[in-house]
Amino acid sequence: VSYYNALGVLYIKQNKISLANATFNKALNNAPDNIKANKIMGVINLNLKNYSDAAFYFMNSAISSYENSDYENLAKNIILLEKIKKIDPKLINSDIMKKLYYALERRKVKNEKESNNFDIN
Repeated sequence: VSYYNALGVLYIKQNKISLANATFNKALNNAPDNIKANKIMGVINLNLKNYSDAAFYFMNSAISSYENSDYENLAKNIILLEKIKKIDPKLINSDIMKKLYYALERRKVKNEKESNNFDIN
């Protein structure tokens, strides 16, 4: 999968979007929950104004980010989903977004509790 991701990024840098799209699809065929491939496919589709597809890939990336405790990527995907929501609110499921925000908030609270329990002695 990392091979396909690297090759896909190379194609994007060469502005070969259709080849990049095909390459990331191969990555996702091998690993449907790959955070990077889903996120990049979301960006490609966002730039092509395929908002429904972009939302699908960002949502997959967000869920995989949560499942892998990658909260930084979860936050980035939420921002991208919010961007699509401003363009077409019907594409983004409010209940799922609430759950993603809740997961992110829970992590923030957990981090705050852990930092408050830090003992200097």
